[in-house]
Order: sequence, then structure tokens, then C-alpha cells
Amino acid sequence: MIDLEKAPALLRHAVEALEGAFSGDGAPDPFADRRQAARTAFESAGLPTTRHEAWKYTDLRPALKPDYAPAGHATATDADLAAGSIDGLDAASRHSDFIASARQWLERYPKDPAAADVEIRLAAVLDRKTDRRASGAAHEVVYRRSPASALGRRHAVTAVTHYAAVNNKVVYSQAATLAEELLAAFPKGISAEESGWQAVAQWRRGNEWAKSNTSATKLLAKGLPATPTRKRQLYLMMGENYGRLGQWANATDSYIKARAANDSHDVHYLVITALSNNQAAKPAQMAPVVNDYLRKYPARPDRFDRLGMLANKYVQAKDLPNANRIYAQLLPLSARSHGAASAYLRTRATDPAKPATPADHAASEKVLLDAITRNPSHPDKAYLGYVLAFEVQRDRMKQVEKTRATLRQIVSSWPSNESYSTNAASWLFANATSDAEFNAEVV
Repeated sequence: MIDLEKAPALLRHAVEALEGAFSGDGAPDPFADRRQAARTAFESAGLPTTRHEAWKYTDLRPALKPDYAPAGHATATDADLAAGSIDGLDAASRHSDFIASARQWLERYPKDPAAADVEIRLAAVLDRKTDRRASGAAHEVVYRRSPASALGRRHAVTAVTHYAAVNNKVVYSQAATLAEELLAAFPKGISAEESGWQAVAQWRRGNEWAKSNTSATKLLAKGLPATPTRKRQLYLMMGENYGRLGQWANATDSYIKARAANDSHDVHYLVITALSNNQAAKPAQMAPVVNDYLRKYPARPDRFDRLGMLANKYVQAKDLPNANRIYAQLLPLSARSHGAASAYLRTRATDPAKPATPADHAASEKVLLDAITRNPSHPDKAYLGYVLAFEVQRDRMKQVEKTRATLRQIVSSWPSNESYSTNAASWLFANATSDAEFNAEVV
């Protein structure tokens, strides 16, 4: 038998409440004998323990530790009783039941003094589940109750982490919004920096380029990031964001700042790209950046592409002589960069009102033939021959036999997987003047 004086408070209150209810008015209790027999039986059997097969996974001792009060007790309120029930569910590790009961309790008693503690416990229990959106929301509730406290901000940081773990734009946008709020709330330091970084990253994740750069600007305004390496990375992200928005002047500025933090060929490359796409940029602004790239990285294959961008910028500025000079420079080196051979022919005529002469065409032919000789790349040779045959010999010089001879050389000497060989062969077949000539082309 168990001694009720040593029994848990829950049982003591229950027995005392029943005895008081049935003997308080002095009237006979017709069920007193039965009630006493039931009490004696319970005292003899006791509460189930983990030694009982049906209860081996459920330990009731933690659930009976709180000082519960029965319904109708003079000092207990409905909120107290409901909170006691929640305590029992939590202690018994009945997580799903605890979550449902805690949410219901918070909805009914949001201003109860115990609400803050229940919110914290609810967040902790939800952390053990897999629903990061729900756990993030629970942590944010704790933060909203006490946004200026260290406790509240710790829960806000956890909420951002949980929201960010969900692959849903609505949810990780909540991470970005809350992180940006924390950036403003935290003093300058690692917490502010990490919050700002999360805001930038989560907005970018959702292709919200403008919002990402707004967060980045706020981060910079706070004197963060603290290290040059991370600041450079932030400028690179801002440059990419601006580029996706078509704001190439701002992209140029961001990439220049990234390059100032730590120069390398990749960020130097991006500065040139942004200047090329920036319609307001002038060749005089772009030329020194391109020339510096050529000087620093003389062995990089992409240097010719950057040089071609500068030539295109000169064309945009209607400075054809400088554009033509660069295209000519590219012919023996990387003729296919920006279609240098065709661009060279287009920019030779500096006076549109003055038609080109046969001597001009002969000079163009000589330049292209020289480039074919000097350029070591077979695909480039095929491209140069293609432009020479069709744009110079056929269209400008009107010399079909020269055209035919050049196209035959493309097919026989510089075959490639590109369209030059195929188109050359197609033209030769289509323009054969006799069956004998056609058969000769087939052979």
C-alpha cells in the first residue's frame, strides 16, 4: 500500500477534494463505503510503473511532480489548470499532444504571465520535429514578445536559420525579412554581419536582386563586413545583382570596388564586361582597363574576347578607325572573337558617302590572306577563308573563280565541325557550271 501523505500532490489534492465535497455539509454519504473500498484498492495497487508491460515506455513520475490543483480549487484558475496539463504532456514526452495543447493554451491566454515560458517550450519541442517553418515561426513568436532582449534576439537568429532551411520562396523570404530587421537591431559586430549576410543571400536565392542590394547597402552602411575578403565577396554579389537588373553603371561601380579590395583576373574580367554592357561608358574609360588586363594576363585565352569588347565599344562611339585597328589586330590571333573578320570589313570605310574602290577590296583581300597564313588555328582559318570568299571575293570583287578556289581550300585544308566547311561544300555543289565540275567537287 502507498502512504497518501507521501503520494504525489495530484493524488493528495484529488482525495482531499473528494472528501471535502462529500462531508462538508454533514449529510450521510450513501457511497462512502464503496468510495472507501475503491480508495483502499488503489492504495494497494498503486500507480503503474515501467515494470508493468503496458507502461514500460511511459514513466509517470515526471508528470506527477508539479503541484496540480483539482477543478474548483480556490486558488487555481482555468489557465493554471490548462498549464498544468501542458506540463504533464511535456514531462511525458508526448510531443504532438503538447504542441496541440500549447498552441490552444496560447490562443486562449496570450497575456497570461506563463505565456512567455510556454512559447519558449513550444519552440523547443518543435525543434525536435522536422517542420522548420513551424519551428521558425515559434522562435519568431518568442522574439516578438521581447524583441529588445538578448533572449528574444537569440530566438530570432534561430528563426532565421530555420526559415532559411525551407526550400520555399515564401518561407526563405521570411528569413530575409527577419534577418534584415536584426541587422538594424544589432549593434555593429558579428551578429549584425551574419544577419545582414543572411538577408542578402536569401533575397538573392529568390531572385529578388533589388531587395538583396538594399540589404547589402544597409550592411555596408554599418561598416560591415569587417574583413576585406568578405567585403569583396559582397561587392561581387552586388555587381551580379545590378547586372541582372540591367543597371550596368552600378554593376561597374560594384566590381571596381571588389577589384580594389583584392584584384584578380575574374573580377577584372567582370569590370570589362560591365563596362561593355554599360551604354553610358566611353571607350576612354574602358581602354585602360582592357589594356591593363592584357598586360597582367598575357597568356589567358579570354584576353582576345576582352579586346574585342573594346573594339565594339569604339564602334558604339562611332570611332571606326580605332575599332578597325583592333579588329585587324585580332585577325591573326583570334579571328572569331566578336566576328573580327566581318567587323574589320565593316569598319574599313570611314566615309559612308565614298564608295570603296577595287583597290580597297584588293587591300582587304591581302589583309585576310595574310591573317590566314599567320593564324595557327584551323577553325580560325576556316572562318577567315569563309569571310574572304563570300564577303570579299564574291560580294565585293565579283570574282567567282577566286571564291570557288577559296571555298575548296576550306573544305580540303580546314574542315571543322562548324558550319564553314558544310556551307562551303553546299555552295560549290549548288554553283557547279557543268556535270563534270559537279563530279569534280564531289571527288
